[in-house]
Amino acid sequence: MKLSIIIPCYNCEATLREAVSSCYTQGFSDDEFEIVMVDDGSVDRTRELLHTLAKEHGNIKIFFHTKNKGGGAARNTAIENSSANVIFCLDSDDLLPEGTMKRM
Repeated sequence: MKLSIIIPCYNCEATLREAVSSCYTQGFSDDEFEIVMVDDGSVDRTRELLHTLAKEHGNIKIFFHTKNKGGGAARNTAIENSSANVIFCLDSDDLLPEGTMKRM
């Protein structure tokens, strides 16, 4: 595993799918990276979307906080559950332009 992309999630059902999709345009094969997402106590349909995305992509790991602890706590949980030595933090409403991670 070369890279862990961590995504803290809170009430992001409207933007999360697009953010995750942008991770798959970076020039890596699925076995070279993982996406670790932590739902931080969302009250919308983010939790359901996380389960859907994890079923669609075998390199996605999902974790859940039962109550909102804040972005820092969600990032820490993701880092604790990451497998790679290189970690990149992506917000759930950000997009990566194609090939950005490979160049970095």
